[in-house]
This record gives sequence, C-alpha cells and structure tokens, in this order.
Amino acid sequence: MILVLNLGLKSLRAVVFDDRGRRILTASRTLHTFVDGDRIEQDPAEWRRLSLDVLAEAAANPTVRSALKAITITSSAGNLICTAPDGSALGRAMLASDTRATSETADLASDPVFLRHATSSGSLRPEPSLTLPRLLWLRHHDPTRWNQSRFFLSSNAWLIAQLTGITITDPLNAEKSGFHSPSNSYPPDLLDHLGIPTEKLAPVAPILSTVGPLLPDIAAAAGFPNRPIPVILTSYDAICGVFGTAAAEQGIACDVSDTLTSLRTLSPSPPTNPLNGLSSQHIPSTGLHIVSGSHNPASSLIEWVRQSFYHNNPDADNLIESDATAAGPGADGLVFLPCLPGERAPLWDPSARGVFFGIDRRHRRRELVRAIIESTACTIASLRDALEPLTGPIRKIRATGSPASLPLVSQLKADILGVPIEITNESETSALGASFLCHLATGTFSSLADAAPLISIRETLEPDKSLAPFYRDLLSFHRDLYSACHPLFSSPSPNWHRPVATTC
Repeated sequence: MILVLNLGLKSLRAVVFDDRGRRILTASRTLHTFVDGDRIEQDPAEWRRLSLDVLAEAAANPTVRSALKAITITSSAGNLICTAPDGSALGRAMLASDTRATSETADLASDPVFLRHATSSGSLRPEPSLTLPRLLWLRHHDPTRWNQSRFFLSSNAWLIAQLTGITITDPLNAEKSGFHSPSNSYPPDLLDHLGIPTEKLAPVAPILSTVGPLLPDIAAAAGFPNRPIPVILTSYDAICGVFGTAAAEQGIACDVSDTLTSLRTLSPSPPTNPLNGLSSQHIPSTGLHIVSGSHNPASSLIEWVRQSFYHNNPDADNLIESDATAAGPGADGLVFLPCLPGERAPLWDPSARGVFFGIDRRHRRRELVRAIIESTACTIASLRDALEPLTGPIRKIRATGSPASLPLVSQLKADILGVPIEITNESETSALGASFLCHLATGTFSSLADAAPLISIRETLEPDKSLAPFYRDLLSFHRDLYSACHPLFSSPSPNWHRPVATTC
C-alpha cells in the first residue's frame, strides 16, 4: 500500500491505495485560506498539524498500519514557503494563485537573460505563479523575511522536510525556481543576475528517489512507531494527475482542472516543433516527456458561478446543470472570455480579463452560466489546437478535477472539441498517479504501462456530431473576440477602474 499526502486549496488529505490502484482509505481535513486582494496564503504550521492528524487516522486502520510500503507528497506547484534555520515556516505560504508578483513577472518578460534561459528550458515562463518573480517580490517588499530565510521551498519540499528532516525537491518543482533540467542544475548566471542565492534553493534529486524514513518523533505521532516508512519523491499534482489517468497511450490527453486547468499528454520523445507557448518536461526515471499547456482554472470559474449566481446554494450544481441546459447551445448569442486573472497558455497575456459579449435584455442567469461553461471547453480546445502540432492528433481526453463531476461540463467539452471525454472511476487521480510512481520506485511496477489496466472508466461522453459546425464557428469567434479585445487589455486602466479614496 502507498499513502499519498495530497495538499489542495481547500483540504489536506491522506489517500491510501493498494497495489491494484484501489482506494482503501481517505482521511481529510479542511484548510484555511487567507485572501486579501491579490494575496492568497495558507499557514504551513496548519499543514504540519493536519498532516499528523490524517497520518494518524490512516495508521489507526490495522491493514494500512501493517501493509504500508511508502509515503509520498503531492501539492500545487508554485506555492512558496520561507523557512527559518530550524526548518519552521517564516510566516504564511504564498499560494500558486497569489498574484502579488505581477510587476516582477512583467520585468522578467522583458529581461533578455531570463528570456534566453526560458528559450532553452522548455518549461520556464514569465508568470506570477512562477517562483522566481515571487522571490523578487519578496526581496523588494519583505526584506526582513528574505534575509532571515534559510530556504525558499515548494509545499512538496517543505512537507517532506517536516516528515524526514531532509530538504530536497524534484526537478519539475525546482523548474519553477529556474532549475534547468537538461543540465541538471540551477543556472548560476540567471540567479546571480536576479540576485537570488542558489544556496537558499532546495537541492534536487530525481523523481522516484527515496528521501528517507519518517523522523522517529513523526512516526510515533503519526502511529507508525515500529518500522521505518520510506518517503518517496514524486512531483506536483498536475504531473501526478497525468499518470493517474494512465494517459500514456498515443492520442490520449489528460485534462486536469484543479489549481489550474491543464491539458497534458505523454510522449516517448521530445517535441521537434517549436513549443509556441507550451511546455515540455522530461522525466528520465520514466523515460517519458510531458507536453502541456496550462490555463486559468475551470474549477475556480465554476466556484465563482456557485458563489455569484447561486449564493452558495447547497443545490447549486443541480441548478447550474438545469440553467445551462435550458439556455441551449451558444447561450442565445452570449459569449464569455474566461480570462478573469489573465490569459495563460498558449497566449500568455497577464493583462487579459473576462468579457461577456453580445449581452442584451433577453439574457438571464441561465445564458450567462451557459456561456461561462462553454468558455471552459473553448479554453481546452485552444490548448488542444496548440498541442497537436507537437504530439499528433488527440483522439480522446480523460478529464479529472472537480468540474468533471458536473456532467454538462464534460459533455460540452466533448461537443466543442469533437472528441470523446472519458471520466475515470477514481476522482483522486493526482494521488493515484503519485502512488503509481511509488510502485515504480519500489519495484511493484516494472514500468508505468503496468498502471494502464488498473484504470477503469466510469463514463464516456461522446460528442454530438450535429453540433460540430455550430461549435466550430463558436471557437473561431472566441479567437476573434480575444484578438479584438487584446489592445484594450494591454492599454492603461481607465480612471473608473481605479479605487477612489473617499472621506466621510
């Protein structure tokens, strides 16, 4: 059995799988997120406390306690924790969705040294969720914490250090801090140029490495006091989610919609065409390359709809389905651009914002909701269109994440993309993928091909072919609408966009 600690935006979970990929146990605790404008933070001390809670709950199961082979950790990439010399966190963690580093990101986008490294990297992009601009923000705006920090860590690396006493990270998490995987090193000229000390970044080890056993006091507190439990290095949630859907077969892509919406596919060889805004990441321990693009999270859009249109009604999901179905294809001429926090791959436009186009007096809530849901599928279509020149035709997509639980969302993806959408039986696909990597590390699997027969498909949603011409036109209009709005996005904000100070 493998236990995966999965740190999300809303909860921290211990998920246990057996050697056949069957979920044996889930222990979950709610996390508190602190939101203040562009600041989005969590308390790492809470992560540590809740990790011990869920580990203890798992260890209370006699079968898990006796059969557990290893523990691994997965979480969002881009979370930033500053650590003191004793390993404790200095203040709250800056989450991946935090946008304080927008100005620093813009500086990197015009920095020739950074751009040269980004070109050779294949995965380095000037975006606020990248660790590099966050470190620059920290140095500029919080110099005390900058100077006091021993390490700047991802959430994966910090939790591993808390459990094992060893500070280490994997190459794909390290890439967010500028790590250059092809040369297996942090580029000293780039980091010196940016003023970031290499010694404050986590050492890097290959994915599938055994970091070490649980610390004795952690093992005792967690309920595993009598034998060493190894902690294995995997990677962040979106990467693990690809393996958790077994999307390794040619022509299958994985749509992960959680912290971000990403479309990823696995390839035995690197792309030969220009990436054009996408990423390519090599995982030597698996012999595979992940080619991907990430967009703003569909899950956040759906959550925004629940809050803003349905006021967190407990029956919101059923109401969303009912309203969007009643609105019909095309939302009666209403179109939405879902760029609420900017536009990511493949266009990379941080100034972009959401737009409703074509609204008039006949439109009601149902049309607005339908347009928003259709926009999430248009986003995936834009990523698919950018991926196919690199990977070949994508003939089906396996969807994961919370939006996949809404049948209409997945059906619209099938209709708009024109390919089947498969929903797996296991909803914890990131945790499942991390467990598969651990099975590879421990020798239970000889290759990741052993995982494919363990994935079962709960439902396949076929595209409605009669809607294909209609949705081709909608996709074309989406592209034209963004192009028309782009000059307005990049122009200075008008006065009415700025808050005005008032006195009483």
